[in-house]
Amino acid sequence: MEDAVRFVNVFAAALTAGAWAVVMLIIMPARRLLSDGAAVRFHQVTTPLFDRYLAPVPIVAAVFGLLALVIDSNVTSVAGLATIAGLICTAGAGIVYVRFNRPANRMIDGWSADAVPPEYPEVRERWESAHRIRTLLGALALGLFLAAAIAS
Repeated sequence: MEDAVRFVNVFAAALTAGAWAVVMLIIMPARRLLSDGAAVRFHQVTTPLFDRYLAPVPIVAAVFGLLALVIDSNVTSVAGLATIAGLICTAGAGIVYVRFNRPANRMIDGWSADAVPPEYPEVRERWESAHRIRTLLGALALGLFLAAAIAS
């Protein structure tokens, strides 16, 4: 049972980290090649698609991480400590999203691509910086959950 729980935990964390890396390494640079109007429209079109997928998947990773802690019950073991650290990274990524990315997404969603506000470059830069942090936290969570699975 613990192996299956840890598998789902690592798999969901890998999907999350991978998707966030694609956004950071491909989507963000591509968006910078577009005009501001086209970049705003691209953001408006892709954000709901990414959010539909990326909202539940990190939650699945966290829930199955918590389940692994309950099943293992030795929170002071290497597996337990790595799982706790992975959960902290996952929670941190969620906080970054709620505090920075989601408000920017909502702001950009209300803009017209034909009349992009002058603050767009600053908003985009803040969004991208927050996303880089979120991606780093997601990658760390994946590594920690994988270490926990190996150690268990």
